Amino acid sequence: MRGLKSSIGLALAAAALAQAPAENAASVEGAAIHSVSGAPIARAHISLRGLGPNAKNYGALSTAEGKFSITGVAPGSYQATAERVGFFMPAGFGGSTTVAVALRSGEKRDDLKLPLAPLGAISGRVLDAEGEPVEAASVTIDLGQGISAIYGTTDDKGQFRLEGLQPGNYRVKAAVAALLSTPPEVRSDGTVEVRYVPTYYAGVTDYKSATRIEVKTGADIEGVEIRLVRAPMVRLSGRVIGVPPETRGVNLLFSQTTSSRGMAGVKNDGTFQIWNVDPARYLLSATWESGGQRVQTAPVDIEIGQTSIENLELRVIPPSDIAGQVVFEDDQARPQAAPQNQTAQQGSARAPTVELRTVDPGVPNAAGAHVSDLAADGSFHLTGVPAARYRVMLSWPRAWVKAVTLGTERMEGNVLNLRGGSGGASLTVLVSSGFGSITGTVTDDAGPVAGARVALVRDDFVSLGDVTFATTDGEGLYKIANVRPGAYRIAAVEENDNAPRAGSLDAYEDILVRIEVHSGDTLTGNLKRHPPIR
Repeated sequence: MRGLKSSIGLALAAAALAQAPAENAASVEGAAIHSVSGAPIARAHISLRGLGPNAKNYGALSTAEGKFSITGVAPGSYQATAERVGFFMPAGFGGSTTVAVALRSGEKRDDLKLPLAPLGAISGRVLDAEGEPVEAASVTIDLGQGISAIYGTTDDKGQFRLEGLQPGNYRVKAAVAALLSTPPEVRSDGTVEVRYVPTYYAGVTDYKSATRIEVKTGADIEGVEIRLVRAPMVRLSGRVIGVPPETRGVNLLFSQTTSSRGMAGVKNDGTFQIWNVDPARYLLSATWESGGQRVQTAPVDIEIGQTSIENLELRVIPPSDIAGQVVFEDDQARPQAAPQNQTAQQGSARAPTVELRTVDPGVPNAAGAHVSDLAADGSFHLTGVPAARYRVMLSWPRAWVKAVTLGTERMEGNVLNLRGGSGGASLTVLVSSGFGSITGTVTDDAGPVAGARVALVRDDFVSLGDVTFATTDGEGLYKIANVRPGAYRIAAVEENDNAPRAGSLDAYEDILVRIEVHSGDTLTGNLKRHPPIR
């Protein structure tokens, strides 16, 4: 017993010693305040998160007067944040939602102000085509690319409410529970089975056409009415070619930019007949397991609309082994040898490489799966490349892929189409030197805008690799370096708008700039921004 008491005593003493502030400890005092009114905010959670591998984190709750105090803080660099239900910490300089805090040994800082802004909400009703309320419909904020956030469900009066919204413009979508992928019901009473498709405010079925709802800081937007759109019950049918007779569990994979949905319905003979897939563009393939390996057919582009799609064929295309050759348009595009001192430090210079990265959604793309060293004569060899589209990437700087030629088929840019396999053809990659760059200023009616988000989208958008983002500095200046030559659209976009990631800048047509980038260009693209949302 004495040993146990002694151990407990030592442990308590050690804990007390560990919690006791060191002589060089710093402290931070301040207040959580309403970003608009300046009023104190009680019971906000204040966090000091240390930077570095051995950094510590500290916290406190604000008092009824909004004040907080954190003592015994080790000197160092921290990020300070405040959190409170129903509020958010607005972005400051550079778009950051944290405040940088640097504390010296023994420093006592008493002036840290952490602003919190109230969140907004959108409420309204979901109705059917006859104007009757729809119960149990899901209502979401649609961020594009198949991504949804802030979920709600309608009550028996068709009413919904979406809360926790930061200032921004939002697309709101309503949908009823998905119908089974089976033919329409046969009814003898003269009625027909009704199909409602996901519908955006106000009454449209596609993301680009949706009316965006503006939510300002703390605003409660009411009266949003979404009337669901009826659509014909269309059928998708076809056959999966090459499925072994004994295979079970063949699924169809409907893929979009950032999401995929599997669906059963493929029969033992490989035929399928699927009903009620939501209208949209998809990349369709079939997948199954064979010998512990995943098998996937080559993807096919489809668009589900108002009419049925018949006689599709999904085929397994054997992986390709590709012999390739890099052709340099100019000497500056060639990989440069590493300096001797750098080579000595690294042990040996790493060989330049050519890599294929999948741009087709739903097609696995393990990092480094399709990489080849580049030989001194510019040749390379890739093995086991599945049927899909790929972006051809180079590992050395100051060079970009101008065109790729598979056999006799030339494709401008760096996207290689292998959906039909390579057919044993060789690949030629034309490489040129010199990127361009774009600089400029973002302004609104009040002048230069700090922390503005700039989106640069290639006109020949294929995948997320064709979008680049930048943020303006304190003077409203931005710079985008290493821009591959080509035609682009550029605009100052809203922070919460994911449309640019899908290649769409339609909502910014009145302020976007069209720009042509050539090798070695340093272009100026001064941009206007929509009036800020408060």
